[in-house]
Amino acid sequence: CNVTGTGFESYDECFFGCDATLGVCNTPPNDTCDAPIALTSGVTVSGNIDVYNNDHDIDSSSDFCSSISTSGADAVYSITANDGDIITASVDATFDTVLWVSSGCDVAQPSLTGCLGADNKTSSSGEFVQFVVPAAGTYLVTVAARSSTSTGTFDLTVTTEQPDCTPGQPNVCDAVGTSVEFCNGLGLLETFACGGNGVCANGA
Repeated sequence: CNVTGTGFESYDECFFGCDATLGVCNTPPNDTCDAPIALTSGVTVSGNIDVYNNDHDIDSSSDFCSSISTSGADAVYSITANDGDIITASVDATFDTVLWVSSGCDVAQPSLTGCLGADNKTSSSGEFVQFVVPAAGTYLVTVAARSSTSTGTFDLTVTTEQPDCTPGQPNVCDAVGTSVEFCNGLGLLETFACGGNGVCANGA
């Protein structure tokens, strides 16, 4: 109850601690690109976009991200990868999100430079970015609300992996002989189930 005993007190959950002096929630450390939260490959992190501010935008000068923009709050994470690794980032959320990966940070500039991939499906979730790392280093992964009025939670997963095949190599049958394995443009094996009689022939 409140001090007068006339109603219930309401509380805001502080995801990054509380400033007892001011009586407010602390700003998330990864609200800006200079202090991103480091990710572990394959480990999903969860967040609430409500506690973030709109600090960054996508570098529209990049050929990979020129047609995508965002006006909502954004949370910045980082992932370290080696030259030639494949970075795969995906996000599921309760609001309409924008997901992008970039290589540069300048807090004095609204756009995160060196955008290497971005996605902003019109549905509330399912954004996906995948690309080959051009040079060893740390890359910034940003989850943003597409609209300034968006609220809700998100789950972000980022993985790094080495290519497991050479693009252009001959197609081969899988061990069972009912599907064709082929190497996609990123250097990852994919499987295509054979139709018709379901029989596979190498090279086809």
